[in-house]
Amino acid sequence: MLGARGVLLATVVASATALKLRELNPLRALFREEPYLVEFHASHAEQCDEMKPVMRRVERKLGTRFLKYEVWSDPAAYKLMQFLDKNPAGKSQCGGLPFFYNRKTGAVVCGATTEANLENWAKGVAHAVVLTPPPSAEAIAVAGRATGARARRGRLANAKKREAIEKMRGADPKRAAALEAARSAPPSARRLPPPLKEA
Repeated sequence: MLGARGVLLATVVASATALKLRELNPLRALFREEPYLVEFHASHAEQCDEMKPVMRRVERKLGTRFLKYEVWSDPAAYKLMQFLDKNPAGKSQCGGLPFFYNRKTGAVVCGATTEANLENWAKGVAHAVVLTPPPSAEAIAVAGRATGARARRGRLANAKKREAIEKMRGADPKRAAALEAARSAPPSARRLPPPLKEA
């Protein structure tokens, strides 16, 4: 026999467990009044990380917050995302992360987007479903980097230039000394070495 104290303790534990389960269940949380903006993300995805400061600014502007679900560690959140991602024909609209869903309007935004587009989506006004933000300076630098066959051709051309310089140094010591002096001089005092004389 448990007694009054044991029954009370069992009731508190049962209600606390039910409360935790209710908060963890994405479907129950989805039917709350606030927050109405839902974001599905992955902790290791670059685009999801890029959207964090944008989401914070939108939250501050609108005085609301996002309901955030990490889909890789939570199978229920992943199933919910798949359910919300379907269009009326039953096909996936986005299929990627981050995925934004507005519970008030049923509107979605696929992938990383601009702050203005995310704000329009959150307000329920006209917005683009897919609108990628402009690339950062780092992304532009990475895109301009030579890789593959182009990089190999560049390395071969540089190797040929180095061989030609070494050959020239051995053939013309005065020219080699001028090159070394030009290379060691400060940038403001650098001058071009004298032209090669044809043999």
